[in-house]
Amino acid sequence: MLLVSLAVGTHVVKAESNDYIQFSAFRLFSPLNRTYNSRFLTLNLTFGAAIGIKYSLYYKIDGKYEGPIPFVIDNPNETHVVYKATGFVELPQLSEGSHHLTIYLIAAGYQPKGLSYADTVYFTIDTQLKESDIPEFPSWIILPLFLAATLIVVLVRKRLQTRTFP
Repeated sequence: MLLVSLAVGTHVVKAESNDYIQFSAFRLFSPLNRTYNSRFLTLNLTFGAAIGIKYSLYYKIDGKYEGPIPFVIDNPNETHVVYKATGFVELPQLSEGSHHLTIYLIAAGYQPKGLSYADTVYFTIDTQLKESDIPEFPSWIILPLFLAATLIVVLVRKRLQTRTFP
């Protein structure tokens, strides 16, 4: 059953992409293990909520900030054994530098002690990072190339028009 993967101490990263990190209990969409150029981030995750289980979610950032993660069950009127639940929180304004966010999931009702799960993501805030700091195709080269191509086309047309054919 899905809840077996919620045991304490489990840390299985199934996949990491540009869009999310898949831990064994939940899929984290933000924040991820990267650098952000904003001090205002949102915590966004999904997890599988089994029928008959009572869940509590909360987060801690750097041991300073903590709070509950409210979640909503998607399509609660449909009949499923496991429902998709979505959690979303606007995090407090964070300082420049490195941070760690730990997410705790406590599930009760399946076993007397309840099941719990925790995992941590590490990220950095750097508001000095600008879009222009990321190297991309040098756009400054497009205009000179366009002008050179236009000039070549004009010269070729001019030569073809002045040339007389027997």
